[in-house]
Amino acid sequence: MTTTKSTPYLVSDRAFRIILTEVIEHLTIESVSPECFYAVITLVKTYLTEGTVCDETLSSLPACGYTVFLTFRDMIDKSIRRARSARAAAARRKEKKTATARINDTGQDRPFQPDTWPPQSAEEPGPMVRDLQEIFFGHRARPVM
Repeated sequence: MTTTKSTPYLVSDRAFRIILTEVIEHLTIESVSPECFYAVITLVKTYLTEGTVCDETLSSLPACGYTVFLTFRDMIDKSIRRARSARAAAARRKEKKTATARINDTGQDRPFQPDTWPPQSAEEPGPMVRDLQEIFFGHRARPVM
């Protein structure tokens, strides 16, 4: 089963929710205007999608929005770096797993399958049962005719 990245953001879903929640709480505590609120949320989402922000967007932000964004920019950058390294590690693990799946002790490209015992019938006990009967009861089971 393979899972693919389903979000357009550079961070995990969990990190995205945490960052947005923290930004919204901070904006709510500061009681910013609705226009500033919308501008900051849009900027944060864009930054989480692209990883960069243009100077024009920053200059068009209200002063309170600019300070809020700068407050959370380090946390966002750290989350982006963490997500990139986690994705790279997952890719390395996946590559290692596919490489080791091809190489096994049989030297074939199929997974190792252990030897199977032949099916036992109800009349004839298997080799393990025969050995146990000999050990505990001192005799071999009579063959069924």
